[in-house]
Amino acid sequence: MRKKRIISLVFLALFVLSLAVGYANLPDSFVLYKDRNWTYDGIARISFADQPIEASKNAIIPRNVGSYEASLSVLGIPCKKVNIKVIDNEEVIVGGTPIGIRLYSDGLVVVAVGRVNENKKSPAEAAGIKEGDVIVSLNGKKAGTPNEFSKAIANSENAVTLGVVSGEEKREIAVMPEMSEYDNVKRIGLWVRDSTAGVGTLTFVDPETMTYGALGHGVSDADTGVKFSVREGSVEKCAIADIKKGEKGTPGELKGAFLPDAKILGNITKNEKEGIFGSVKTIPDGESMPLGHKSEIKKGKAYIRTSLDGKFSSDYEIEITKVSKNSKNPAKGFMIKVTDERLIEKTGGIVQGMSGSPIIQNGKLIGAVTHVLVNDPAKGYGIFIENMLEAGIN
Repeated sequence: MRKKRIISLVFLALFVLSLAVGYANLPDSFVLYKDRNWTYDGIARISFADQPIEASKNAIIPRNVGSYEASLSVLGIPCKKVNIKVIDNEEVIVGGTPIGIRLYSDGLVVVAVGRVNENKKSPAEAAGIKEGDVIVSLNGKKAGTPNEFSKAIANSENAVTLGVVSGEEKREIAVMPEMSEYDNVKRIGLWVRDSTAGVGTLTFVDPETMTYGALGHGVSDADTGVKFSVREGSVEKCAIADIKKGEKGTPGELKGAFLPDAKILGNITKNEKEGIFGSVKTIPDGESMPLGHKSEIKKGKAYIRTSLDGKFSSDYEIEITKVSKNSKNPAKGFMIKVTDERLIEKTGGIVQGMSGSPIIQNGKLIGAVTHVLVNDPAKGYGIFIENMLEAGIN
């Protein structure tokens, strides 16, 4: 009898430990909507220190807008502190139309490191600068544009001091320019870039604040994968010139074209892993719709709202096949499968340029399209709308 009791206690302890570990791996922050019932599947509890709420078995109802620290508990045992941002339970204008994106980086992305003279390491290579590093300063001042940077190097009589960011590390490196044997110009052996342009899809506009969110993932350099930090940027009206249909192993694409007299819709102030954000000049045409919390998302029927002609958006039926509320990658919160034959016929499913297309379920905006599975263009990923909101309003 005692042996059975010990075994039971051991299993109970392991069960509690596994729950605690599982919930400890939850995100460190949540977005809740004011006056909206919020639940979390399972037995975790969140308690606020200073936020008036109504609580039931698995639900809380936040009453005040603001940011709060809260405690996450399992079986009454606190397991971690989390940050809660409570926002107005508002409606937004749902997007679905393509936008042209122009983004200028606050720093120069190193896209290649080469030779200045034959059979000799370039000054940059010898200094340990690598592809993917970002040059943020030159002699204590902003690095400027690629052209300005090159001119400053060419005119330098002494070593230059570069502020270089490698991942999370920032360092200052002294580099002595050398006269290139190829063109008799002083160089250090770097090819740099500070801008990019492309096509994506508008996700939502908040009509009260005139702010927007788009893409559902960050804008990165095409060659290095480095996410651009924003110096300035704009979103513009664009046209869809052609559609490349997606096939197994080959992603499709909405081929957009910037118009010569394209209207600038707004600016870009943030480029986060959850999307691009900024403000718009005017409220676009579109349907006003409430926001859906991740706890409301269910496997089953939903819709993608997107445009294939650049002018009008339509809803196409999809199936949500998997929901990962604790996903460490915000751009892959849930999996989707295109089931609408109209969309499959035209695009093969999800294609590049469709990123940011709103996903709607039960009359609520729940997220946006982010990625396609290369080996099956009918399948892809979506981001929870609350992840986009949190990134955009922080």
